[in-house]
Amino acid sequence: GITLSSLGELALAEGDYPRARARFEQTLALFERSLGPEHAAVADTATNLGVALLHLGDPSAALVHLERAMEIRAKTESAPDAAAETQFRLAQALWDARPTGADRRRALELAEKADADAVASGVKDELRAEIEAWRAARSTTRDR
Repeated sequence: GITLSSLGELALAEGDYPRARARFEQTLALFERSLGPEHAAVADTATNLGVALLHLGDPSAALVHLERAMEIRAKTESAPDAAAETQFRLAQALWDARPTGADRRRALELAEKADADAVASGVKDELRAEIEAWRAARSTTRDR
C-alpha cells in the first residue's frame, strides 16, 4: 500500500493526474481492507485522491472523498498539517462543486481553519501560501 501511495504522490507531483487517481484508488481499497475504514492512512489517501480529482476537473467526485477524509480526521488523531491539507482541499471542492451561498461560506470558513491549522503546525509554508492566495482571490465574492 505504501508503495502504491508513493507512486500516486509521484504522479501527482509530476502532473499525471489520471495515473495519480488510479494509484490512490488502488491504495484506498487496499488500506480499507488491511487497516480498516477509519484509519488515518485512509484519510490521507482519500485526501490525495480528492486532490487528483480536483486537478482532473471533477470537484463533485473530489467532494465525496474529502468529506470522508474530514469525517475520519474528526474521529482520529491527525497531524495539524494533514488536517489543514484536507480542510483546504475540501474548501476548494466545495467552492467549485456547489457554488451557492451557504457552501461558499463553508468553503471560506474551512480555508480559514486550514490556514490556522497550518500556522499551528509550524510547517507547510507552501500550503499556507496556496491557501492565502486562494482566499485572497475569493475575498471579493465573500458576500455573494
